[in-house]
Amino acid sequence: MHGFYPTHTYPTHENNCIDHTLIKSQCKPETIVCSSKITDHDSVILTLDCRLQNNVRNMKKYMKRVDYDKLYAILSGEEWTNVVSEDNIDIATNNFIQK
Repeated sequence: MHGFYPTHTYPTHENNCIDHTLIKSQCKPETIVCSSKITDHDSVILTLDCRLQNNVRNMKKYMKRVDYDKLYAILSGEEWTNVVSEDNIDIATNNFIQK
């Protein structure tokens, strides 16, 4: 699979369908599959433990920093009413994507 590995083998829909999460990383994955009321598939949550013992200097070229103040300012400037007040998840999702 081109160096990608599945992070879980749990069914996510009617015990016969697997919604895959594939990674190509040295980080240790932990995957949780939990039931969801908003879709007919279970939700897949993936976390990666990337506390590697490798050379940190080489890792810095892959790391990005988040300017949380700027992110907060951008998100605060958006009007979210048509997303959070929508009862239909498909419409709410489309409204979110259109932001």
